[in-house]
Amino acid sequence: MRLRSLLLVCVVLGLAYASAATAAPNRLSKAQWSAYLKSYNAYALQTPKTVARFRFCRSSTKYSRDLSLFGQCLGTAATREIAVTNTLFNTLHGLSGKTSSGGKCAKALNAYAGATFFWKSSVVGVDRAVKLKTASVATVEGQAASAVLSAQRVSTNATAFAKACKPLG
Repeated sequence: MRLRSLLLVCVVLGLAYASAATAAPNRLSKAQWSAYLKSYNAYALQTPKTVARFRFCRSSTKYSRDLSLFGQCLGTAATREIAVTNTLFNTLHGLSGKTSSGGKCAKALNAYAGATFFWKSSVVGVDRAVKLKTASVATVEGQAASAVLSAQRVSTNATAFAKACKPLG
């Protein structure tokens, strides 16, 4: 009798867990999407400028050995980029767990957040190398080139995220 009761409790708890797991939505709510768009729009406004600045500074300081020239060319683009990317990453992190964990939205969100974190890390690396003068110009130019590729990955993942997570209707 006791074994039956224990088995019954396990079955009931298992069903309750399964129904709770499937109860999570497959897409974001309109309020969540709106919060995402607020941070994404700031990011989308700044990032093309940062990427263009990285490309321009790489070409304009190509044959220089003076890292400060690269830093002067960069100006405050990296600082502004880090701020908007942090905001976007924090928004994405806050959306984690809001949708079905095995669904397309959750997978797209995780890939997007990972790419955003890598982009931010790349920009921070360039910014620190320039400010601390810890690398050669060639090394920083290489970091900037890698960062540009990271920004492209974020863009690709943002598109996949929108397709998988944007509320329908």
